[in-house]
Amino acid sequence: MRGVLRFEGNSTISPGRVVRLRIVDTSRVGADAIVLDEVTLPIPHAFDPGTQDLPFEIEIPEQRQGLTIQAHVRAHDSEDIRKGDMITTAAIPLPVRDDETVLVPLKTV
Repeated sequence: MRGVLRFEGNSTISPGRVVRLRIVDTSRVGADAIVLDEVTLPIPHAFDPGTQDLPFEIEIPEQRQGLTIQAHVRAHDSEDIRKGDMITTAAIPLPVRDDETVLVPLKTV
């Protein structure tokens, strides 16, 4: 699957940070989501999140119903989400067709 990450608001990202992309099964009502795949994407040093989108590619399963994509850019070295991180704030379903490009917006929390 191809997509682009869009950094919304007044985004600043320290050089060397990475985006963690996850394909998640969110179809189980009332249960924790299951992470099916996870990749990290380095953010280029010359990248300007205020004016550029960041393209990516990730493998996705044939069965896509109930699956979403999540993104997280940490502003720290811990795994949890903290103030200053950038995350997806809405469910972003995987595209139905292989030729679709998905837009993944990230917002600062």
